Amino acid sequence: MSISPARKAAYCALADIYFDGAYSNYALKKRLLSLSEADRRLATEIVFGTIKRDAFLLRALGSLTKRPARDREVDLVLKMALYQLFFTDRLPDYAVLDDSVELVKGDAGRKTAGFVNGVLRAALRKRQALNKMRDEMAAVDYLPPWLLGYLGTYYDDDFMRRYAHTYQQSAKTYVRINTLKCTVAQACAALDSRQIGYEQTPLDDVLKVTTPARLSASGLLEEGTLVVQDFSAALLAYAAAVKPGQCVLDACAAPGGKSAHVAALTDGKAHIIAADKHRHKVEEMHERFFTLGMTNAEAILADAAAFKAEYAAHFDCVIADVPCSGLGVIGRKPDILLTLNEADLNELVQLQRIILANVSRYVKPGGMLIYATCTINPAENDAIVADFLAASDNFALGGITLPPRTAEAGIVCTDSVLKMYPHTGAGDGFYIAKMIKTK
Repeated sequence: MSISPARKAAYCALADIYFDGAYSNYALKKRLLSLSEADRRLATEIVFGTIKRDAFLLRALGSLTKRPARDREVDLVLKMALYQLFFTDRLPDYAVLDDSVELVKGDAGRKTAGFVNGVLRAALRKRQALNKMRDEMAAVDYLPPWLLGYLGTYYDDDFMRRYAHTYQQSAKTYVRINTLKCTVAQACAALDSRQIGYEQTPLDDVLKVTTPARLSASGLLEEGTLVVQDFSAALLAYAAAVKPGQCVLDACAAPGGKSAHVAALTDGKAHIIAADKHRHKVEEMHERFFTLGMTNAEAILADAAAFKAEYAAHFDCVIADVPCSGLGVIGRKPDILLTLNEADLNELVQLQRIILANVSRYVKPGGMLIYATCTINPAENDAIVADFLAASDNFALGGITLPPRTAEAGIVCTDSVLKMYPHTGAGDGFYIAKMIKTK
């Protein structure tokens, strides 16, 4: 009996994520390549839904079987199936059960297939009780308890409820038009001709895509006409306001989206060095820059935490989009919450301090230093910037000027700091602070 291609792809992607620590976006990209548009949508929904609803699925599974030694592969198939049975309303029960049994039959044998079939039939018999369990869980119950306690020291209950609710929603897809290769009008015409739905945003070169599965199959990303980039992340290049002819260091650049945006906004006339400490990411950026038509950008291997004497006071603008917890992007990268813990946050804060202090030495007098994260954790944002400024007598917060219509997007801008939250604005949670080297 054949298995639905969508369910097979979803299982393989989830196995990559749960068992091998793969990032959800890379795991999905790898597994969706050969699927139809409809199967891409279903596989994506199953993957993200299974991860985001993990707390309920574990509770439900615990109520359905007391078998102590289940294989992790069997548990994953069961969680996938329970997600489909209790969080979707268009998938026939028999199809979910049949495919789940077939998924385990090949590797685990007939006995395990019978166990899976029995557990899922028990779930159907207990549907009313499990529906009640599901309905009694609040959105915050799907966040790790340690995270609720941690963020609860900074934000009130209403903030946490809205943040948790947004986490459960499907993440929006935004693309930036690569104006190095085409005009906005040409890009929109290309989308129209492929029947890809989109909406304008307060940024002229950023669009919200309403049919992302069609975009993935369109070829527009591969040819460099469009770049997937969240609305919030796209604000960084506007905040930096780099001028043609200036020298820019993107110190933690991979995958290179912000360097590419700076290049586009300066019509390819800024001199950009995009650095990363991982060789394979540098090679990927080199290929990406070629595809995007970035002739004045160079991808190099360099650790942002290690001083390079030849870069001292060399750059007009240094961008430090530092490694962070990613708590602003859990809606599109829910796998973050599978492994993140408070000890990780403490380690990240130390690394962020080191990177910011180090790369600040690369800024020319009068130049700009941009500190950015994709987290909503104040310990990684305001606290880092405040401590840096308190310890430095030659940097001060500088002015940020954004396109006028960005006020529509729920952006909070105070003292040259931008704060975006996933439940209040157009895009992901993001933080940007702009500083000027005064002497």
